[in-house]
Amino acid sequence: KWCSLKPLLQMGTRKVIGLWGGIGSGKTTVCSALEGQPFRVDVINADQLGHAAYAPGEAAVDEIAAAFGSEVRAEDGGINRRALGALVFGSEAKMKTLTDIVWPIIKQKARQRIDELKASPLQSDQGQLIILEAAVLLEASWDELVDEVWVTMVDEAIAKERIMKRNKLDEDAATKRLSSQMSNEERLAKLKELHSLPHVVIWTNRELSSVENDVLSLA
Repeated sequence: KWCSLKPLLQMGTRKVIGLWGGIGSGKTTVCSALEGQPFRVDVINADQLGHAAYAPGEAAVDEIAAAFGSEVRAEDGGINRRALGALVFGSEAKMKTLTDIVWPIIKQKARQRIDELKASPLQSDQGQLIILEAAVLLEASWDELVDEVWVTMVDEAIAKERIMKRNKLDEDAATKRLSSQMSNEERLAKLKELHSLPHVVIWTNRELSSVENDVLSLA
């Protein structure tokens, strides 16, 4: 289903986009391409919301410690993400236990932030685009928060090259990261479940300038 940014050129129009894609798929590139447009752009990064959920005093901290043991607690009373990651990585059952705790909390934080941004004043001639950037947007059912879904996709070989360079990983580590997420084929199949929700696929195999042109063509 086709998506368009044209309505954002209208005064006071607000739209929430769910930006969904795996590691190295170009989500940040898409966000960067929208900078400097004649409408306001606000980005909500789900990873950052997830990190905030591990902070001292957050509701998830006690639940996570109860599920995985006191060794995942950090000295400041929050969650040691490195220790937690080492414990759950490679175990589908443990990962599900973790996501069952954290995903609803992230969804609540995202909803609250979206509501805050929608309530913020706009310039008289300005529209607003709110982007919820999330690698697990559909898996976590966060698409309920958005008006449209944009999916970034890239060939696996290119994604591997990108994350090896960006995250300073060796090939084995990069391959494990990629194998722990949905394949392009699985993402396309998942998209078909959206039914009436508008969505578009943005391939980022090409040079940065070409990807930016593809994104801006939506306007």
